[in-house]
Amino acid sequence: KGRIAALVEGENSARADLASARERIEELEITSTVSEADLKARLTRLESEQREAQARYDRIQGMFSDAEATVYRQGLNVLLEAHGLDFPVGKSEIQSSNFPLLNKIAKAIREFDQPNVVVSGHTDATGDNNANQKLSEERAQKVGNFLVEVSEVDGARVQTRGFGESK
Repeated sequence: KGRIAALVEGENSARADLASARERIEELEITSTVSEADLKARLTRLESEQREAQARYDRIQGMFSDAEATVYRQGLNVLLEAHGLDFPVGKSEIQSSNFPLLNKIAKAIREFDQPNVVVSGHTDATGDNNANQKLSEERAQKVGNFLVEVSEVDGARVQTRGFGESK
């Protein structure tokens, strides 16, 4: 059910982006001296970008089972919500059982030329809020470090955030 909803959401997003692009082209026709051939070329390019983005989204979504992650499309971007990463209670060390999923995430990131990556860390509600906030930040940092050091994602393009138990 979740995968179908995500697919429908992705398709709706792509349609909205394409409609928006067509509106922008129509505005250009009214306010600009751009030739019709140039406008058609732009529209063709935008449509091609949308097809490529959809194909990339489909490839990435196919990499993960529902238990591992949910994949969303937002415009030309892909959002990945990993469910399968497990940490020991109160710890931030990455367990070897997480490596296959982390390697899939790294492969998904490599689908993009110069991706911006945001890693969000979370905890459950067990324990003190401040300790959980710090723990979530440490977990996000460890995953970010893994992507940079092991999976060779450009460190300048990786941000990490901790949300504690709030999300």
